[in-house]
Amino acid sequence: MIDPPIFTDRDNETVVRESLVASLLRALGYDEEEILPEYPLVFRFQGESKRIRADYILSVPHQYDLPRNRIVIEVKRPSVPINDAAFLEQAIFYALHPEIQAAYVVLVNGLQLNIYAPTGARLELLRSYEVTQLKEKWNDLQALLGATALRTHFAGTQILELIGEGGYGRVFKVKDIALGRVEALKVLHAGSEQTVSVSKRFAQGAKGQAVFDHPNICRVFELAFFNGRPYYRMELVPGIGLTQYLTKHQPSIAERLVLFRTICEALAHAHANDVVHCDLKPANVLVKDDGTPKLIDFDFCHLGSGASTILSQIVATIAYMDPTIWRAPSNRDQLADVYSTGLLLWSMLTGKDLAPGWTSHFLLSELAAIGTEAEKFGPVILRCIQENRAERPQSIEQLLNLLGVSAWRTPIQDLQDGAISNFAAHSPHHEFEYRFRLWQQTGDLPGSADFDRLSKGIPARALTQAEREFVFRAASTHWSVQYRSLFRAWSADDLIEAARTVLEDRRLDKIYVHRVGEAHPARQAVDLLAATDDYRDKAASEQVTRFLLNRLRNESRRPVFFTTLDGLARFQCFKPKHSKLRSEVSTLLMELIEKRLPNATRDSAKDIGKLLEKLDPGRCGDDSTTVAEFIGKVAHYPALRNKASKTLSCFADPAATDEFIRLLETLRGDAKEFERVAVVAIGLDGRHTRRLVAEYLAALPNYSPSPRLKQKIDDLLQA
Repeated sequence: MIDPPIFTDRDNETVVRESLVASLLRALGYDEEEILPEYPLVFRFQGESKRIRADYILSVPHQYDLPRNRIVIEVKRPSVPINDAAFLEQAIFYALHPEIQAAYVVLVNGLQLNIYAPTGARLELLRSYEVTQLKEKWNDLQALLGATALRTHFAGTQILELIGEGGYGRVFKVKDIALGRVEALKVLHAGSEQTVSVSKRFAQGAKGQAVFDHPNICRVFELAFFNGRPYYRMELVPGIGLTQYLTKHQPSIAERLVLFRTICEALAHAHANDVVHCDLKPANVLVKDDGTPKLIDFDFCHLGSGASTILSQIVATIAYMDPTIWRAPSNRDQLADVYSTGLLLWSMLTGKDLAPGWTSHFLLSELAAIGTEAEKFGPVILRCIQENRAERPQSIEQLLNLLGVSAWRTPIQDLQDGAISNFAAHSPHHEFEYRFRLWQQTGDLPGSADFDRLSKGIPARALTQAEREFVFRAASTHWSVQYRSLFRAWSADDLIEAARTVLEDRRLDKIYVHRVGEAHPARQAVDLLAATDDYRDKAASEQVTRFLLNRLRNESRRPVFFTTLDGLARFQCFKPKHSKLRSEVSTLLMELIEKRLPNATRDSAKDIGKLLEKLDPGRCGDDSTTVAEFIGKVAHYPALRNKASKTLSCFADPAATDEFIRLLETLRGDAKEFERVAVVAIGLDGRHTRRLVAEYLAALPNYSPSPRLKQKIDDLLQA
């Protein structure tokens, strides 16, 4: 709160800024980095670029990760009327600038402070305050302009809470600032607006709901963009999901049927207006405490008589979706809603949500478990899910008429035989689409045989980011070299993006806690990257290799760490013995070993020994003086001597010979250890023979090597 100063016509703009605006912004809770004074803007006028400056831009990040909110503040001296036409024209120009897209415009002249909302090409006045009254109106001002309020502002509304999230966007409970009305606001997920088909489908869902004026269908008030993000405002339904309602209130079968009829009447109204819901399920029916249902979420709806013929655009909840759509996308019609409505009836009678993989036998047995009152509706449900669509009720009204049928001519077994489960594979391409949608909705990846089959149906078109993640995750779970060709056309960026989702998924460590070997998807993901490396040029190979190297720095305690090291050694850009990448990996390994050396005991030797093994130049090590000298130092630790000397024997660098001689010098008093290291150093149990070590051993006074070692010394000296 502030004590506003008193201004006169003799005061200028600078006085107003320094005496009022600066202190006002601090009192409203803005940080220094959120206040941008004299903000420069560039605009083009008659082919020329012109520079202008806004007095203040307030720029605040959003609490819910929505577009950043900005406010334009324009300051004038008290002698300039607040509603001056030139003043307003300048302010709206700043507010609509593509770089700003302001949520509010604040005009202040020391005597009056006005808050406007940009609407189209004009300013709509929201509040007007006399500056001398700001102290009394402080709470109202802070609720509108305060930094906390701006962090939850979106498109003329104040977000109260997040109430739902789905595949397309998030739903918020909001308060319309101008009307004071509490509403629901659905905002498309970040980045989705860049995908034309997703953005169009989101808008189509809003338009589908907006055509209705029905008490049992949620109303839509507005479809628009805010700072580039599509959204729509709609009626807030104070209810709970259908399944939750049934569990809470436990209505009788008769009461459930009344509720079902009301839902069907709303759906029939939609069909009469040429709108097919296409995603009917219990979660898309909200029920008020008084039992009034509301149909919601028309995001996947179909408008008009023509249906989508693109399989990849079909999105719905698998368990309730008409499977004939997979082989004929034009089946996205009213009969598809009839199929889903029949399954909705099953959910309402049982109080359960369906999961993918159900069968007609399962549907009937669950109804029978409830009792004959529910069981008698089994034939109705089976009629709705007939594979032969001509055998289904041809409208929602016909479906309702079947509820009163007590005896059926068609035997129940015939109805079961004609029913179609929620999926039946007709081609690898259909199975790819189905399994991909199933993974999106449930997280379930296909089994080994399923992936083998659907891998032959991966679309030839460019895959979406989500589809690439699906393919990579499935391949990593069931990795075999036979699948390497699936990734031939993938760019390095696409591979890295997909691999990151697997390598950063810590849930896999828990799932595979007792299977950290070959079965771990993260391990197989590295193997996949290495196996497909020869598809990439040198630059792309280095890009993927460096991605793995960067991951190593934070993964030293995970089982996949050593797998990643093994994978690195197989990359083409890693194979040269003195590559830059080898040097970086060697440095990392030496740092990790160095940290563990102070506690090098028999118990920890195994862990350090595994790191030493990777320093082998035949694996990940750099055959250099620096690394050889480091391993020589490690070999002086008794618990690590055996592993370190074996690793040192793999180095051709002359420094390795010097380190062996230095080590042998320290072991002169321990004949057994001396002999064991000498055998490795001279090359009997090591990779490289060393004449200089033979000369050192031959020159030792009073030294009697074993016959085997003596023969090797003699051979090297005579060579």
